Formats: sequence, C-alpha cells, structure tokens
Amino acid sequence: MRYSLIVLLCIIYCTSYGQRTHIMLGAGSGFSFVSKKHINGHYKPIAGINAGLSLLVPLGSRFIFETGLGYEKRGFRADSSYTDRWYKDEFSAREIHHYITIPLQLSFRLKQWGENKLWLGAGLNYGFMVAAKAIYTRTFYAHGDYVNESNYSYDPKIGLIQANAKNPAAHKYINLYAFDTGLKTQLTYTWKDKYMVRAFYNYSLYDASAIYSQKTGNPVLHQHNTGVALGIIF
Repeated sequence: MRYSLIVLLCIIYCTSYGQRTHIMLGAGSGFSFVSKKHINGHYKPIAGINAGLSLLVPLGSRFIFETGLGYEKRGFRADSSYTDRWYKDEFSAREIHHYITIPLQLSFRLKQWGENKLWLGAGLNYGFMVAAKAIYTRTFYAHGDYVNESNYSYDPKIGLIQANAKNPAAHKYINLYAFDTGLKTQLTYTWKDKYMVRAFYNYSLYDASAIYSQKTGNPVLHQHNTGVALGIIF
C-alpha cells in the first residue's frame, strides 16, 4: 500500500509538471439517506450540506486529479408507530452526522466548448466524523385525540472501534463509528475555467452506527448523500 501511494504520487507529479494547478472553493446542498440490511424501521432522507477547498492537479490534457479538505452534513430520519385499540404512539428519530472529508477523485474531460468543459469523475471519499446529534420525538394519542408530545436529544459517543461479530460489546460504549470510506461519482461543468457547477453521489462503505447483524456480522446501515454544488476556481 505504501509503495502504491508513492508510485501514484510520482505519476501525478510527472504528468502535471509544467501545468498550472488550480484551487477550487465550493459549497452546496442535497439529501442524505440510508439503505438498511437485516434491520427494521422506516427511514427517510434529510437535507444535507457540503463545502470544501480542493486542489485541482492537471494530468495531461484530459484528466484532473482532485483532493482537498471538505465538510459534509449527513444523517437520516427514522419513523415508527405502535397502535392498539385505544392508543397510538408515534416515534420519530433524527440523526445528524458532521464529517470532515478528504476526496481522492480522478476526472475525465467528456466534452469541451471553447473554455467550457464537462467532466466525469470518480474515486474515494475519506471521512472522519467530528460531531453528531440524535433527536427523538414521541407523540401520544388516546381515542383518536392528541394527548401530548415529548422530545429528547443527546450527543452520541463517536469512537474508533466498530461493533461486529467478533466485538459485539462495542456498541455499549460507542454509538457511532468515526471513520468512513465512500465511493463517490461526480459530473462537473466548468465555465471559462473560472466557475463550477457539480452534481455528485457518495455511497459509504462503512456502517456509521454501532449496530451489527446477528445473522452475518456485516454492516447494516449504509449512508448515501447526493446533491449539487457551486464553486469558483482560482
């Protein structure tokens, strides 16, 4: 792995030698949601935010390598309810996850119209969760009439150990897993090499929660986030 990284850096240096490297500042919004496996519950998307400072390194005339430092707000909403003959309980839970990210993206120029270009990119998106918030709401009804609503929130504990089949007790001390590696794709349009508009999609390979599957030991809750961003290139 170490030697592969050295070779990659050498290739980037050699192919970008003599070409101008750019800095891009961008921000945007979108939606964050989850896909589940071996776990019950109704999950819904929530609004997300993204921002970052990127280094754009040309690799020849048709490729660009992108890395930098970013911020992403992710999370999800989960709803459930319990009903009997006279009573009804509705539960709503929201989790907000704040990540610092480091993208490693390679983009290929699909089309060019003068100084305007269309790029298709893919690569890895490394994340480190720095803060989180869990918000719960319970609404109680009796005989079809609203009775009351209660709210509760707390800051989940973020840790460096992920619960799995070999370490099932980790969830007793850690609520959320700090590290994340995502597969990210993006479609970018640059105007006069000065302004940027981008659509992206990121799929997390790791389960952020401390839940694990009793059946397989595999992660059960994968995060997805997609959206658009605008940026300026220097």
